[in-house]
Amino acid sequence: MASTPVTNRPRSFVARKGSSSAGRALLWWQQLILQLFCLTIAASVLFPVMWIVSLSLDPRNISRPTELTLIPPGASLTAYLDVLDRPTANDVTFAQLALNSFKLAAGVSFASVMIGVSAAYAFARFKFAGRQALMISVLAITVLPAVATIAPLFAMLNGVRLNGSYFQGIVIALGAALLLITALLVIPRVRDGEAGLGTL
Repeated sequence: MASTPVTNRPRSFVARKGSSSAGRALLWWQQLILQLFCLTIAASVLFPVMWIVSLSLDPRNISRPTELTLIPPGASLTAYLDVLDRPTANDVTFAQLALNSFKLAAGVSFASVMIGVSAAYAFARFKFAGRQALMISVLAITVLPAVATIAPLFAMLNGVRLNGSYFQGIVIALGAALLLITALLVIPRVRDGEAGLGTL
């Protein structure tokens, strides 16, 4: 049985020749103006980035450019090699800085997840005084945008002065206190059958 073509479709579904996604055709001069406007925006955004890259390739080590050249004379990658070899005034390499950043990020992420999981389990399974007020305060903090905490975090962390052994002692003491509190709260509940894997 031969299929008959559908001809009674609504007019809105019929494709019109030369139509745009907005539903109307643009004339050639309108498209030209639109494309020029988009190119102007792209150039204004990309030009500072290209200018910074051009200054980084300039071997003359000038802080303020005197001429408009995107590819400077004698362009080289020595500045990038110098940064990778010795990024700061201290005797430390880029690989050591990257490894320190990875260790810090991994440690902070692990500690945050452990504290968050413990707090979520306590809020979900236990009834204690101030539970609703604490939950509202946690939700209020999550509503605050992260950008708003940059200035107070900088002021707080700028005043921290810890050497290695003192900092390790604080981390070990906080970890032991967290484990002790968790054990004191969870183990009696599990023993009494009020909390456990079966109640999840």
